[in-house]
Amino acid sequence: MSAGRPEQCAPFAELEVTNPDGAAPADVIAEVHAALDQFEDWTGREGVCVAEARLVPEIVSDGRTVLGRNHEGWIEIVYNRGGLGFDVIVRHELCHAVDREAGWFSETRPDWFPPPLPHEELAYLCDEGPQPVSLTEAIEDTCGIDLLSARQGYINDEIYAAVEVASEPPVGTLPITLERRALTGLPEEGDLGQFAAGGSALVLSAWSAAGDDAYVISILVIEPASAAVVGAVEGPIMPRGTTYTLLPSDEDPLLVYSEQARAWTVDTAAGALTEMPFPRFERVLSGAVLDGAAWVTGTAEGEAEDTFSRVDLATGARTVIPWPEGIASWSPAPDGAALSGLAWDAITGRSWLAYAPDTGTWTRAVYPAGWNGMSMQVTLPDGRVVATWMDLLAVSEYYPVGLAVIDPATGAWWLPDAPCADDAISLFPNLLSIGGEPWLLEYGYGFEEGDPFRDVAYALTRVVVPDEG
Repeated sequence: MSAGRPEQCAPFAELEVTNPDGAAPADVIAEVHAALDQFEDWTGREGVCVAEARLVPEIVSDGRTVLGRNHEGWIEIVYNRGGLGFDVIVRHELCHAVDREAGWFSETRPDWFPPPLPHEELAYLCDEGPQPVSLTEAIEDTCGIDLLSARQGYINDEIYAAVEVASEPPVGTLPITLERRALTGLPEEGDLGQFAAGGSALVLSAWSAAGDDAYVISILVIEPASAAVVGAVEGPIMPRGTTYTLLPSDEDPLLVYSEQARAWTVDTAAGALTEMPFPRFERVLSGAVLDGAAWVTGTAEGEAEDTFSRVDLATGARTVIPWPEGIASWSPAPDGAALSGLAWDAITGRSWLAYAPDTGTWTRAVYPAGWNGMSMQVTLPDGRVVATWMDLLAVSEYYPVGLAVIDPATGAWWLPDAPCADDAISLFPNLLSIGGEPWLLEYGYGFEEGDPFRDVAYALTRVVVPDEG
């Protein structure tokens, strides 16, 4: 951004974090200071015409509650926030300030930041921080579609000019085979919801009303080879508004009602539920079952932050397992004798994290430079990882989601030899391991009228990856 800075603009060194009501916690104030310092380091700027970051309990804008707001010369940050980290909120508002300082550059490029909210389009992209573009460039080149890598390049080069963003192209392609079949035997009424792998089967929940103030979950057992519902078991009746979670397992998955402190194993062979002792959580975000225990990420009753915990399913006893430095959240799944999954890492961004319960050791995987679109992953027996890619550079549009293969040991990665064929992409695929193999559970409708699979709301696809070489 080339606009000159007005003389009255305060430098970062003079930017003051204020707390008018005195109620913002000390750790929040520290996080905001750290986010400001990081933005200064990443941009290499003296300042962004912001003299004050004001911490407030609430912001209502146009009738909506928001987490931050940008004004000329100062920004507001809500200290009673949930979900996003303060680094993202602070970056978002400072990105608005950079845009403002440049005379609202976002308004001059409607192809990159389309109306009606070009300021927000730029800020949402910018608040992710500097991002590599090699994955997006590879998809653009291979598929002939525009995923706006140039727009991200502009964010990297003009806003985060002090950061060198590594970007490595794929080493080649692999003849990945997709064996897709429509799911059959699904109920005609009720809403389909969560899913989980259970041994060699897939379980899918179906929600239906049980009177005016309650609902019931039916657990559908699906045989992958036929993609047919081969069994169903009715769960307990719960009050409306009660949330539940299905946790995957190499044996029997677990149905958890965290707020009710209740959980049941789902016997996929017998089609039966067995209640297990479980502590009360305010929410369970994700987890998995391994070696007689549930390993869950979520907020336990009486606690303020998400943690990673081991819950003994024989006794209900809970043990907190400290995350490695920088980890804010993690979605574990069974991976042989370990747990692994996508994590949000404040040090490296999105990363693949593994935990070995028998030794208590954590491992961060090496990832290819140039990836910012990882979504879900499954580890193959040879250690390679099948991952879904999606375009994180387009805020206002849906783009295809497809597959890639990564070697975490070296960082090398491959695309399928036809990554954008009609049968290789979807809007909403969910990648999971069933019986040690990668499968895609797809739902929603796709792009092309008349495509047979795009007229099927649910499909199950076996992903066959050839041996390396």
